[in-house]
Amino acid sequence: MQPKRIFDTYLSDSWMSSIWCALQLFLLSGVAVFALLALPNTVRAENDSVVVIANRAAAVSHLDAAELRTIFSLRRKYWSNGVRIQAVIVTSSTDNIHALFCREDLEVFPYMLDRMWLRQISSGEASNGITKSSEKEAIDFIAKTPGAIGYARAGTPLPNNVTVVEAAP
Repeated sequence: MQPKRIFDTYLSDSWMSSIWCALQLFLLSGVAVFALLALPNTVRAENDSVVVIANRAAAVSHLDAAELRTIFSLRRKYWSNGVRIQAVIVTSSTDNIHALFCREDLEVFPYMLDRMWLRQISSGEASNGITKSSEKEAIDFIAKTPGAIGYARAGTPLPNNVTVVEAAP
């Protein structure tokens, strides 16, 4: 008869199989969570798409993401026709339109754009950034302000002097 070792007492076959099962479950759940987080957000409601809009006086029909970032970071001040740019963002805490616009069109996180605005405005380098508390207020401002640019949900009725700007990737 062999002496019983401490290792054998605490790590019996049933105990080891329980630990092994728990470890496998832990690893599989971690992989599943990672896979879900890594998937692109392909399922979106139709009203979750955002379009870039501008006053017709801006005379712009399409802009790429880099141009949009330059405009909405308040670094570009004038349109090519000399009209002053007024960039408008919606700051509603209950609506996700600002976050959608930042991620989808500007390809930046919302907090990054907010920091850019704060830096530009507080330093006095820019005064062409306008905040509105609702999408309707933003559309009304863009309609009456030559050179204004902003965003709205796709399908939102727009006044005659506001045009949709094609946002190219």
